[in-house]
Amino acid sequence: MKTSYFNRKGKLPRTCYFESSDGALFVPTQPMYVVHAQAKRLVAETQGKCSVREIARASWMELQRLSAEQNTGGKQGLRGLITRQVNNWGHLPWFHNWLLRGEMPGDRVTIVSQTQLAKARRAWDFIGHLLEAKLHPDDLSRWIKHGSIPSVQWLKWLYGFPSPSGVFVITPKLRSLRSEMSTYGICRAAKVSHRIFSERKEDGGFAAMIRPEFDASNRRADSLLKERLAKVRKKAQLYECCQRAGFKRTEDYWHLLAEAERLGAKGELTAYLRMIKPFGRGNHNLSGLVSEKLFVPSHAMLEFRRVAMKAMQEENAWKLQTLPSFDAWFADWAAPYRKFGRAPGFRRSPRRAIEEDRGASSTATLVQRAPEVPEPTRSTAELIGQPRETRSKPAKEKHLKWKAWKNDGMSYGQIRDKWESDTGETVSRDTIIKGIKRVGEDASSH
Repeated sequence: MKTSYFNRKGKLPRTCYFESSDGALFVPTQPMYVVHAQAKRLVAETQGKCSVREIARASWMELQRLSAEQNTGGKQGLRGLITRQVNNWGHLPWFHNWLLRGEMPGDRVTIVSQTQLAKARRAWDFIGHLLEAKLHPDDLSRWIKHGSIPSVQWLKWLYGFPSPSGVFVITPKLRSLRSEMSTYGICRAAKVSHRIFSERKEDGGFAAMIRPEFDASNRRADSLLKERLAKVRKKAQLYECCQRAGFKRTEDYWHLLAEAERLGAKGELTAYLRMIKPFGRGNHNLSGLVSEKLFVPSHAMLEFRRVAMKAMQEENAWKLQTLPSFDAWFADWAAPYRKFGRAPGFRRSPRRAIEEDRGASSTATLVQRAPEVPEPTRSTAELIGQPRETRSKPAKEKHLKWKAWKNDGMSYGQIRDKWESDTGETVSRDTIIKGIKRVGEDASSH
């Protein structure tokens, strides 16, 4: 399997924290595992009298030994990494003692182990799966964006998990049967050109001419046409179509039809196989959750599922679903990031047209990073202590705040992290540099 480590449309997985009714899940990075282990060792050796500097030095040496420094920039950079992690996750009451004292959190919090982390990285490497299946790297993002994969449950199906209950999924053999039951499939099997039917529209076309009651003895039906019709009628039989589609027995098809009837999708399945409304002209390639009872995977989805299921089996990643908040972690890692490292929002397909209210607005279910329910964002006016309506240039006061922090000796990266921690607003390093520069230009102009 080609390994990409999420090098396109998805960043390398980073620290995540998820909470749900069954518990909380924390996913550290490789340096954090090393810091935790070294802190636990030093605390035991020094009876709790070790400093952050000593922990950083021991962790850096261990990372060097493991050849997994990950561009932390040496001991100073590692101390800065520890400081940033404490600032970012310090709101968790157990995090400080876990990272710098080697203590384990309570029963409600589960820490993902390094083995589980490695399994998840390889099993959910969607870029690697797309490349191995010879698909475009943006295909998964496009499926989610267009609503073909409308929820986390269907994303799990794409990786080999069972489909959600109450929905009938078109199998690869049913896709082949649909092709074999079409005009082109039957004519191809009979080795007859389909043009002879399009040229005889006055006789009713293909559907009418292959019926046994069609009068082929009229003056316009020569011996060659009779011979061709006999071949086409034979290949149009359900038994012949099922054999060409890969069904060993016709009863297998009837079993699938009975299963669709049990789920209330028999009508949609029949329309899909016969390419009639709503799967007629213009919608014959419709894919995704086309109705509440029918899911039609495309050929590309089936190829991705084949590769992803193979990876899941090789890594035995099925056991990960026993972890608390598994769905949130899976949705965050197994799908492309849209922007700023956030997981994609799943929405309903705009092409669902079978007995649905077209005017109903779709609701997007976003999987967010920790904390799952963020605190209300404070505006810049609240930080400065002035009402927004009294300020003529709201951004200027933000820039002044950044300049004050810069004068206090903070780096641009520290300003970015502190601003995101205080306000919840994500800004880039370049934005901060331009803002501070703009404040300096305004001061010089006055």
